[in-house]
Amino acid sequence: MGNNCQCPGDKGEEVFKAFSPRHNDIVDAEQLSKVLVPPEFHKIQGMWRTEEDMQLMGDSAARGEIRGSTVVWDKVFNLSQSKLRPAPDGGFEMILSGAKHKAKHDASADRLIWSDGEVWVRARRQV
Repeated sequence: MGNNCQCPGDKGEEVFKAFSPRHNDIVDAEQLSKVLVPPEFHKIQGMWRTEEDMQLMGDSAARGEIRGSTVVWDKVFNLSQSKLRPAPDGGFEMILSGAKHKAKHDASADRLIWSDGEVWVRARRQV
């Protein structure tokens, strides 16, 4: 039981002591997500949309989010989450509707170029 146990070694006399975290034990969500997300996924975290949707299409322009190593699809796609994996060539891959799709991150334009020709660009938050 680590630091919570105050006993002479006999489990029959064990007393639980409440644990209070120290101030430096508290980690904010952004720091925690960076620790939990594999390093190769850090550069692609966030909201994305297909390049063809960049024209003004109102508030419902289709987009999705990459959280950790998962694609969380916008509800208009009617898809469940998709797991991303690092690809041997340094890109990413996922299985979607039974087919493998591969992507390369183009850092200079901050976009994902998919093996089926689709291009995702970073979706900027509307203010």
